[in-house]
Amino acid sequence: MTKMYVGNLPFSMDESAVRALFEKHGPVQSVALINDRDTGRPRGFGFVEMASADAARAMQALNGHDVEGRVLKVNEAQERTGGGGGGGGGGGGGAVLNKEQPATLKPRTRAMAIRPRERFASLAIMGEPIYSKVGRSGN
Repeated sequence: MTKMYVGNLPFSMDESAVRALFEKHGPVQSVALINDRDTGRPRGFGFVEMASADAARAMQALNGHDVEGRVLKVNEAQERTGGGGGGGGGGGGGAVLNKEQPATLKPRTRAMAIRPRERFASLAIMGEPIYSKVGRSGN
């Protein structure tokens, strides 16, 4: 059994449409389309499982295939490496994300209408600042 990543799907496609597209190349074991956890809207990618020989044919036929004006990306799914997203937190400045562009962490005070003087940390990645609330508000 081979699990395939299917990317750049039209947002209008549902699981039955993806299944029908792949069943032209052999029996489909499962289809899972990924939705945004906050909005419930499709994120434009998913996973399809098929027998290995059928999956190889489907990847060759459908990778680069145009569906509703979008060019599909179909390849064998890779296992996730590292932990999931989220989390993070604390830690100090000068963290290096890559050798060419170090990340810098600077505490800031930012005026807010509801809670003035909340402390924020700004993390600059590749020159673009990203702000995150840290610590307790200064009320």
